Amino acid sequence: INLSISDSFDGLDNCLIYLNLANNILEFIKNTFFSNLAQLKILDLKRNQISSIQIGTFDNNKMLTELDLSENCLFKIHDNLFGKLNNLQQLNLANNMINKLYLSRVLEFQSNLVTLELSNNLIEKFVFSDNILPNLTNIYLSSNKLLKDTLLRKNYIKMDLNNNQNIQISLSSYTEPFNNLKILYAGSLFLKKQFKSFDLNIFPHLEELDLSYNDLSNSSYAFFSYKGSFLMKLILKNAVVNFNISIFSHFYNLVEIDLDSCNRIEFDIKFLKESFKLEKIVLRNLSLTISLLNKSFQFSLFEYLSFLDLSYNNLGDGSEKNM
Repeated sequence: INLSISDSFDGLDNCLIYLNLANNILEFIKNTFFSNLAQLKILDLKRNQISSIQIGTFDNNKMLTELDLSENCLFKIHDNLFGKLNNLQQLNLANNMINKLYLSRVLEFQSNLVTLELSNNLIEKFVFSDNILPNLTNIYLSSNKLLKDTLLRKNYIKMDLNNNQNIQISLSSYTEPFNNLKILYAGSLFLKKQFKSFDLNIFPHLEELDLSYNDLSNSSYAFFSYKGSFLMKLILKNAVVNFNISIFSHFYNLVEIDLDSCNRIEFDIKFLKESFKLEKIVLRNLSLTISLLNKSFQFSLFEYLSFLDLSYNNLGDGSEKNM
C-alpha cells in the first residue's frame, strides 16, 4: 500500500467513517495521511511495522472514537499525540515495545476514554493523576514489567494484571476498596508468600476472578475470609493449590468454575451437590478416576449445567455407563 502522498484519501473527507489498514507494511505515519478524513470514527492500524507517528497525525480526526495501534513496533508515544481526539473511547496500544508512558501528557484531554489496552509492552510504572481520564473503567496491563509501587485507580470495572509478577496489591497500599471492580485478571501474578498476605476484600463486588498460574498453596484464608457475594466466575487454571473445594461454598452465586490442571485440589461431595447454580464446570486434567467421579459428583443435581469438560482424565471405558 502506498500512503506517500498527502491526498491519498481525497474525495472521502465527508463520507468515510471506518478505515481498516491492518496487516500492511506501514512503518512510518506522516501527519498528512488522515488529514482529509474529518468524519472518521474508527481507525484500525494493527499488525503493521509502525515505529513512528508524526505529531499532528490525528489533529483533524476529532470524531475518532476507536483507534487500534496494536501489534506494531512503537516504543515511544509523543506527548499530546492524541491531544485533539476528545471523543476517543477506545485506544489499543497492546503488543508494542512501549517502556514509558506519561499518561498526564499523552492522554491529558481524553476525558471520554473508557478502554485502554496496554498489554504486552515493557511498561514498568503506571501512575497518573486523578484529574485525567475520569471515565476510564477498563484497563489492560497484562505482560508488562509493573513495579510494586504502581498505583491503580478505584473507578475501574475491568482490570487485567496478568503476568506482572513484580506488582503487589495489598490493603496497605490502598485506603479504600475497589468498589466498582467487577472483573479481575490476576494470573501469574502472585508468589506463595505474596498471596498469603493478600486480602481479596479490597475487591468486594467482583463477579469474575482469574487467578490462573499462581501459587495459591497458602491461599485458604484469603478465599475463606472473602465476603464478596457477587462472584459468578472463578478460574484457577494451572494454579498450585492444596485446599478442599468446599472453601468456595459461600460463593452462592457461582455459575462457572474452572479447575483445569489443579491436581492437588480435594473435592467435597456436600459442596458440589449443593452448588445447583453451576452452569459451567471445567475439571480438565485432574487425574480423575471413574470411582472418584461417581463418589464426588452427582451431575443430575446440577439442573442448570450446560457445559462440562472432563477431558484428559482417567475415566476409562466405563465413564459413560456410570455417569
